[in-house]
Amino acid sequence: MPTSKVPSTAAQLRAWKNRWQRVNEREAELLRATPDAVRWRQFQALFATAAREDWVIATPAEIAQVRARWRVLRDNYRDRTSR
Repeated sequence: MPTSKVPSTAAQLRAWKNRWQRVNEREAELLRATPDAVRWRQFQALFATAAREDWVIATPAEIAQVRARWRVLRDNYRDRTSR
């Protein structure tokens, strides 16, 4: 596995940053182009793996935290769309 060399000059740092920005943009592009059916299958595979490996841990406190996070997201979304 190749090791990453730390940029030592400002120009090298800018070039490194630009390369990774292009990588991130391309990755986002590919994710946006992924059909919903493929995303759904990937989600189901991940969920099945978690269940098979017994990774699912849901205490009432954890469920309450998740619900609170979703409530915040929903409220923020509603605030932005109602403007």
